[in-house]
Amino acid sequence: MKSISISFPRSGCLALLLVLLAPGHALAGGKHDHGHDHGHQQSAHVHGQAQLQVALEDRTVDLIFRSPAANLVGFEHQPRNEDQKQQLDQTREWLANTPLVNTDNGDCTVVSGTAHLSHEHGHSHGDTHSEIEVSQQLQCASDPESPLVTPLPGQFREIHRLAVDWVSKRGQGQTVLEEGGDTIQLTP
Repeated sequence: MKSISISFPRSGCLALLLVLLAPGHALAGGKHDHGHDHGHQQSAHVHGQAQLQVALEDRTVDLIFRSPAANLVGFEHQPRNEDQKQQLDQTREWLANTPLVNTDNGDCTVVSGTAHLSHEHGHSHGDTHSEIEVSQQLQCASDPESPLVTPLPGQFREIHRLAVDWVSKRGQGQTVLEEGGDTIQLTP
């Protein structure tokens, strides 16, 4: 696996909660059909789908966003020309610096962010599957409770289904945003 990473420090307390949410993710068993068999357990690599994990504690939000690169930049291979390189760089910059969730009044800011691109090889037909993973820690001026909004479906039109796992002092839950939906209700 080949990786490109931009790193910033991040707190570990809420990151553990995000990891604990991962096994029950709604996309894990989703249909994955683009002409080949994997021979291994299904992962979240489904074109058109992405996942977002959100942990809220006081005025801090920790989140992890994962998506096939095709949803975000239109390709999954290493950039082959200057236009693709620029598109990837701009997307990584946007993902690392734009709050991927926010309150209705938009008072959350990114205090740390990471945009990571990984390439997986090894399918029998030689395809490369790339995932983009983003980690952010946000600080909000007000309590970031329900509802939250996300700019992801509006920014990336190829995301048709965004599965959201969340945990807060009020509980935990899952929701799915379909076709451009941008409001996340944190209702256990």
